[in-house]
Amino acid sequence: MGDVLEFTLRRTGFFVAAALAASLLSTPPAFAADPAPKVYARTAQHWVAGVTPVTFQPAHGADMSAVISLTLFADGNEVGTDTVAPWGVDWDTTGFDGLVRLSTRTITADGSATTDGYQVTVDNKAPTGLTVRFPRRTGYVGEGGELVVDATDNTYVIGSELIVGGAVVSAKDLTGGGNLDLRWNVKVPNGRTVMTVRVRDQAGNVTAFSSTVTVDNDRPVIAGSTTAGSAVRGAFRVALSGYRDASPFVAFEVSLDTAKHLRSYSQENSRTVTIDSREVPDGKYTLGWHAVDAAGNEAVLKRALTVDNKVPTVALTKAPRNKAKVKRKFTVTAKASDTYGIAKVQLLIQGKVVGTDTKAGYSFTVNPKKYGKKFTVRVRAYDKAGNVRYSSTRTYKR
Repeated sequence: MGDVLEFTLRRTGFFVAAALAASLLSTPPAFAADPAPKVYARTAQHWVAGVTPVTFQPAHGADMSAVISLTLFADGNEVGTDTVAPWGVDWDTTGFDGLVRLSTRTITADGSATTDGYQVTVDNKAPTGLTVRFPRRTGYVGEGGELVVDATDNTYVIGSELIVGGAVVSAKDLTGGGNLDLRWNVKVPNGRTVMTVRVRDQAGNVTAFSSTVTVDNDRPVIAGSTTAGSAVRGAFRVALSGYRDASPFVAFEVSLDTAKHLRSYSQENSRTVTIDSREVPDGKYTLGWHAVDAAGNEAVLKRALTVDNKVPTVALTKAPRNKAKVKRKFTVTAKASDTYGIAKVQLLIQGKVVGTDTKAGYSFTVNPKKYGKKFTVRVRAYDKAGNVRYSSTRTYKR
């Protein structure tokens, strides 16, 4: 009996195994499939505002032929449904703020599937604190002048525009960095005109500032004066002695420049500047008068100037010896030198100037009868900047 049962089990197991093998060879296995393809909701950019178009992108290799509808959700809130390709939903972002997760419910005849998509940042707040600073004085501008623009935002302010006469005349895009400042690159006749400055943030929100401004494209007409001659020593004054312009005067500066060094001097609310030439090395300079009007237009006058704070050299080259007795007329000659030239040499007797010579080989004639029984003689030399040096003194008797 036992042998019969064992044979029966073995025979039965053989047939079951054979049947299973035949099934595997004749029909493919049935696996559980997703009822609908994965579809992702996308926006054109990460920062969104207002009514934003949302498109749908199927996962790689997904078959959309059986899709009946696509429904968009924002942070779990149903936004809208589309039932025909090309698939898309307009999302009114009102009421949303900050990071929002988009997801898609895909429905086919076999069922539905929900796919979590991307996060976007909702920003429906326009930039705040928009300020516009003019080149020199509020409300005045000229061709080429720069408007300094600033604004803040809870995301990023990425662009600015200047609009004049209904046209954009200057623009900045900060996606690559930089500032919002705008150049007045437009030829507008002198007079009053309306301008608008607009800034936008990452989401496209816009804030605008409009103002009526005075356009002045012309430089002032100026005149200048100074206490310095062609050469100068010590302190000297430089003044703006004349100013004519359609716009008010706002600033005056003086420059004292060489090819390698640029220096400027100014005194607030003043048209006169005092410069101490001892603060700079001796040498050849260009002296400049710079006057600026309210629109930022600058007028410049220039002239050459020599700074010389070193005294010249001077010495007697011919004269009776010191303490000599003199009865007849005699000649006194002198030599003098200076880096930037001698202006004059003078003869002094008893401390008073009795002769002046402006040509090298400086020579004077002394008549002892004009002076007392004892008198002193010396010379002094002036350079072109007014520096002076005296020679040694000689005393004579008659």
